[in-house]
Amino acid sequence: MKTVFCIAWCFLFQVFALHAQSDYAPLECQGTIPKEFISSSTSKYRASVKNASRQTQKQQEAKARSRFALESNFNLDNLLRSGRVLFNDEVSNYLADVTHLLLDVQPLSRKQDIRIYALRSSAVNAFATERGEIFVTLGLIAQLENEAQLAYIIAHELAHVEKKHVINFYLEAEKLERSKGRSVLGRATTDENMLRMATYSKEHEHEADRLGLERILASPYRAATLPVVFDVLRYSYLPFDDLPFDRAWLQSEHYRLPDALWLEAVKPIEGEANEEDDSRSSHPGLQSRRQAMLHTLANHAHAPEKTDYAVSAQRFQRVRTLARYELPMLYLHTDQHANAIYTAGLLLQEQPDNLALKKCIAKALYLHAKLRNSKNYEYKGNYQEVEGQSQQLHYLLEKIPDVEATVLAWHFVWSLHRAYPADTEITTLANDLFFEFAREHNSFAELRNDLPLALADIAPADTAQYAPEGRSKYDRIREQKTSADAHADYWRYAFSGQLNDEAFVKYRESAEKRRDQWKENERYANSEKGKKEFRRNRKQGLSLGISKVVVINPFYLKLDERKGEAVQYIDTEKGREHLHSLIKSVSTVSGLKTTLLDVHDLKENQSETFNDIRYLNEWFSEQARHFDLSLTPGNEQERIDAIAEKYGTDYFLWTGIISLREKHTAADLAYLPLSLLLFPPAAPLAIHNLVKPKHEMLLFSILYDVRTGRRQIVKFDTFNQRDSDAVVKAHLYDAFTQIGTKARQ
Repeated sequence: MKTVFCIAWCFLFQVFALHAQSDYAPLECQGTIPKEFISSSTSKYRASVKNASRQTQKQQEAKARSRFALESNFNLDNLLRSGRVLFNDEVSNYLADVTHLLLDVQPLSRKQDIRIYALRSSAVNAFATERGEIFVTLGLIAQLENEAQLAYIIAHELAHVEKKHVINFYLEAEKLERSKGRSVLGRATTDENMLRMATYSKEHEHEADRLGLERILASPYRAATLPVVFDVLRYSYLPFDDLPFDRAWLQSEHYRLPDALWLEAVKPIEGEANEEDDSRSSHPGLQSRRQAMLHTLANHAHAPEKTDYAVSAQRFQRVRTLARYELPMLYLHTDQHANAIYTAGLLLQEQPDNLALKKCIAKALYLHAKLRNSKNYEYKGNYQEVEGQSQQLHYLLEKIPDVEATVLAWHFVWSLHRAYPADTEITTLANDLFFEFAREHNSFAELRNDLPLALADIAPADTAQYAPEGRSKYDRIREQKTSADAHADYWRYAFSGQLNDEAFVKYRESAEKRRDQWKENERYANSEKGKKEFRRNRKQGLSLGISKVVVINPFYLKLDERKGEAVQYIDTEKGREHLHSLIKSVSTVSGLKTTLLDVHDLKENQSETFNDIRYLNEWFSEQARHFDLSLTPGNEQERIDAIAEKYGTDYFLWTGIISLREKHTAADLAYLPLSLLLFPPAAPLAIHNLVKPKHEMLLFSILYDVRTGRRQIVKFDTFNQRDSDAVVKAHLYDAFTQIGTKARQ
């Protein structure tokens, strides 16, 4: 049961992460929300089942088609509503124009509604669904060289849709898995299920390659550039470029990272295995696919000259740049700090004054330092496995000691703050890093305000012009010792000449007061009086006196361990709808003013609200991942502050239910005969327990002040019973009352 709850909790936290200018803004959904984003998953499933019943009379196949329709429709809709899929944005519109050109040249052999979307993911990937959606990741777009290569990727996915490769592979695999007593999809996350549903056999991939190439050859696109696509796939694990990282971005006049934190040489790039012989693999190797393409192209060597850009070279370059500027933030949202810093550094080489990129580096360094200082976190680097120039950043973040990691982030953020004192995000980071240093290392006195002694200044002026032998042995010993000491203490000089500045002193004093208050709070919490107050609050509840909250995407998940697929999709959708009505009714009774924001309830003209929910859920997932850290601002904190202003409250509530029906274990079955042998009068009770359904229920309510990141109330209730309106209402009423009731004076 614990395993299922862990899976469910991971399911919950999967919720909902440029052009070369300084006014960078993340890509957002725009215009009318497509119908498939907000229509019922149950209705789509039933339509799919009705259609599938007309395609086969075989009972086993009909069941497999129904199971595929159920899982694929609900998992796909979870992806569409997650905020990771873009619609009507500049990138998706461009993808649609390329797709329309390909379909105009060579229409599909059967009627099929094709929709194509950009997917906010750093992975290098594209995949298609049975329903006709095609997803192309920003990570893939960032790697491509021209529009013709992009067109081939899309043509390849069109072939998968046209030939129904998704469902055909599923049916074939299901036959094999059925013989092993398991399902193709089984218990997996939404992302894992989507990837499995976009997996094809070797024959399917070769057929999609062939048909995709045929469509390109019939189009205006130049085919000679297409083999590079297989290079893109082979080196997909690398950043979009491989250039040395300029460590000057992290340093200043008197603050220099020691060479010990920098590799002398990086690991050479090898690439994924080409797999010359893929006969033992279920999927074709890149080399065999490339050779098949080259063989076909050899027969078209004298084709008329075509173009790399049939839609627009300018639009391709812009869209690729937009994708590349998204990558640092996408890495940041998944705590891939080295990748975030490296890709931001690549872009800074072209736009050295871009504040958004510098802030991304600042946030990555900040979070890395906070995690390194956390007692519940162990930094596990993998720099040995990284190839190319980005290995430098992986090595630096892995090898730098905790206090130096804190100073590295602090120095970078403070330098930004001095340059951009009005930026609220930078100011927040600076404030917290002063406190982080004071709390974790308590060593302001160890910082040096004088300048580090240069080697040239060590030798007396009248002997500096002479050869080394002109200096005494003791001069050379002092020089070596001073050099070693300066190397070890480099971080102490990060703020040389600034320690007595008015602004620095103000921040330091504020941090010291905050640290002292934190220590006092810790002492009180561990005292008998503090523990007594905590127990009283647990029993009686809090009185926060908050007049309005926004409830975000109320969560409901129905699980049944007895079934082959634990997630009960249709009951989950019904339960979520019912939970909405309960929240509204309890809100009225409790007197707490609530605004309910849920993707499922949106109308087609509410794309702005769709974006708000995306940012809020990304903020929440960041806080959930960093639950044990001290208060941390979100990666898009300015946007979150603006959303709080828009809805007239700083308080946002994430609430939900996970309902589980357990299966009886072997121990349960063994208990009956054992009770008959050892204590016959207990047999009726044993029979009752064996017949009685086993239910577990988790209810949670987590209230955040989204401006500060402070958790105002965290409420978890667990029950050994099925979810009922009475229990859910009681939980919600208790939470709403604690939020809305004012404390007694």
